[in-house]
Amino acid sequence: MATAQTESARAAGLTKQPLAERLVSLDAFRGAIIALMVLVNDPGDGRNVYGSLNHAEWNGWTITDVVFPSFLWIVGVAMTFSMAKKLAAGNSRGQIFMQVLRRAAILYALGLFLYALPKFDLSTLRILGVLQRIAICYAIAAAIYLTTGVRGQIIWIVSLLTAFWLIMIFAPVPGIGSGYLDVERNFAHYVDSIILGHHNYHRTKTWDPEGIVSTLPAIATALLGILAGTLLRTKRALAERTTWMFVAGNLLIAASLICDILAADQQEDLDQLVRAVHGGPRFRDAGHRGLAGGRHGLSPGREAGSDHGNERHRRVHGVGSSGRDAAHHPLELGRFGACVDL
Repeated sequence: MATAQTESARAAGLTKQPLAERLVSLDAFRGAIIALMVLVNDPGDGRNVYGSLNHAEWNGWTITDVVFPSFLWIVGVAMTFSMAKKLAAGNSRGQIFMQVLRRAAILYALGLFLYALPKFDLSTLRILGVLQRIAICYAIAAAIYLTTGVRGQIIWIVSLLTAFWLIMIFAPVPGIGSGYLDVERNFAHYVDSIILGHHNYHRTKTWDPEGIVSTLPAIATALLGILAGTLLRTKRALAERTTWMFVAGNLLIAASLICDILAADQQEDLDQLVRAVHGGPRFRDAGHRGLAGGRHGLSPGREAGSDHGNERHRRVHGVGSSGRDAAHHPLELGRFGACVDL
């Protein structure tokens, strides 16, 4: 058996590395998130559910909205440990990246297969989805990790989030204009409807919760995991590493709240401009909800009592997705949790 495993490793072009102790804290966090995923996928009968086990309104967030981002973050953390071991064993960065591409391709194909069940109707096959997004973020984040240092990774995170913001605010939707962040009129919705067409998520139809534009901040989430993993791998005392994680987390929370306030002010200005030009009601008064529709955070959510709205919460955010998609395919539920052990 050992000989067969050695030959398999050689065939893959990778030097076999000795078994090492696992990062217990990461395993514990992964297990907790998988348990939470199971819970939010089956929270009750739909009418009698604790509020925190439902997705938030379009503007806001609950603990349910942090499940999928947590998995992407775990992918980033695990990546730093696994790839550091491979590099230490003498494998080249090119060899490691080729293995990443193979794993990402398999993961993406599994996602396609599970969404094709049971009818295998290729005309409406969902091209993007939960496993597909993990595969894409894994491959791109790995490429960035293997070719940059900490400074470069921070630049990539800032660039991805800035690019996403610029696109959502300034890219015009034909016939509508730019700067709208409600479900129907945002630019990410427009891109999905044009490019993906009938291959969007079957419940939302014209856009995908794991769509094209919203993949940008999802990649940034995986990169944040890489930064956390890099910090955890340092030889500093545990108390010092914990302190740095705590400080970094709180600084990011503060930054998000500041961005929320700025976004709310910007959206109010846009509302006033729309009323001045068209003489109509604000789009939020007309029943739409935008990212900046209030000061409750930047995580989109769902409209209460609406199955369609239940999947809306991930449209403009990208880093937020609960894993409810996985519930529609029991096999994907297991893959979803297992695939982040990279």
